[in-house]
Amino acid sequence: VFERTVVSPETWMLKRTYKVPNVEGDTGSGIGNAIAFKDGFIYLGLTETSAGDEFVIIDVHNPLSPARIGSYDVGKSVTNILIKNGYAFVTKSVDTGSPEELVVIHVSHPTAPTLSGVFDGPQSNAHGESVYAVGDELYLARAVSSGSEFYRLDISTPASPTSVATKDIGASLWDIVVRSGRVFGLLHNTLRSFPLSDPTDVTDVSVAGDAASLDCESNNIYVATNVSGAARIYVVAP
Repeated sequence: VFERTVVSPETWMLKRTYKVPNVEGDTGSGIGNAIAFKDGFIYLGLTETSAGDEFVIIDVHNPLSPARIGSYDVGKSVTNILIKNGYAFVTKSVDTGSPEELVVIHVSHPTAPTLSGVFDGPQSNAHGESVYAVGDELYLARAVSSGSEFYRLDISTPASPTSVATKDIGASLWDIVVRSGRVFGLLHNTLRSFPLSDPTDVTDVSVAGDAASLDCESNNIYVATNVSGAARIYVVAP
């Protein structure tokens, strides 16, 4: 938890840290890997644990006194979380015993989250990497596979995501944003965009380093990458 002081110069001060209780694992296990915030709650996703749940709900109505109030055992590493209309849409890693790239968790009662539904794209086991929602549509990004890496899902019934359209990217799609009917997807070292109305009309912008994350504010796309251990942010304007 950081406190921001809006003065000149602007400063940030670390006020509080938090360790999720009752989580165990070897090196690389049980590490914070995804986060979302809504209405006074943090939804935290962890890498796969040997003991403890990977999806954790933390009450931060008092930011200096965070408290774990609920959790759900995803069973694999959580890669992204989106909260919408009382549901958490959670992408995760997969294996033959847990092939679903997307799980839908009901979080209207944050002390007792429950599984509502899952989505498993056909053709191969590919890790779910990211999700983005506009209205009743959810856009799912997957790691490279023999099938499609981009899925357009109908979530008008949140517990039963249904595929509406797909696109074969031919590479892992690490993060995704949809704005004004256009998809922006982050590949290894490329920002790729295409309109939902014509996914064949592709525009690529090269970026240096390993893809990390993607965001959109106003008419600018922000791309974060890792270049030999150093963070780099690209601002891409229309």
